[in-house]
Amino acid sequence: MARYLIGGLLAAVVATGCVSTRAPVLAGPEETARVGDALARAWAKLGDAGKRGDVEGIVDSYTEDALLMEPGHDDIRGRDGLRAVFGEGLKTWAISEFEVSPRELTVIGDRAFQLVDYREAGHPKDQPPGPAAPVRAFVEWRREAAGTWRIHRLLNNNPKMDSSPASR
Repeated sequence: MARYLIGGLLAAVVATGCVSTRAPVLAGPEETARVGDALARAWAKLGDAGKRGDVEGIVDSYTEDALLMEPGHDDIRGRDGLRAVFGEGLKTWAISEFEVSPRELTVIGDRAFQLVDYREAGHPKDQPPGPAAPVRAFVEWRREAAGTWRIHRLLNNNPKMDSSPASR
């Protein structure tokens, strides 16, 4: 099973443009733990920005050419696309809870592949918060030249995205 996961991840790295003159190296446990800590801080920053309604803070958590895929909606591409969607949605919608629980992490060079569970509660601003929706996501992170980890690809199964007015 691990052989298929690593093989699939290596194929994803090549397919997403991580081309180098040397093969990417699978990080060992210590580097993976360091990256996991950095990603936990990045998730916290994203969650805090969302709860504040800070569109630029949310957008800053993504790469310039990011891709966000959510059920029932067109792909959201790049920071401009994210800015438009979150900017419009957060005019009338609030995020009251955002908690991430990492499940798996694989680090290959300047890419990290993470499976997470998270709980997100959003609601119209004129209504009290409702229960948080459990969400699962696959996230590809990219470490930029300055060492900052940003979300490059995020695919989730957020059940509330199908009907949330903030989602589009």
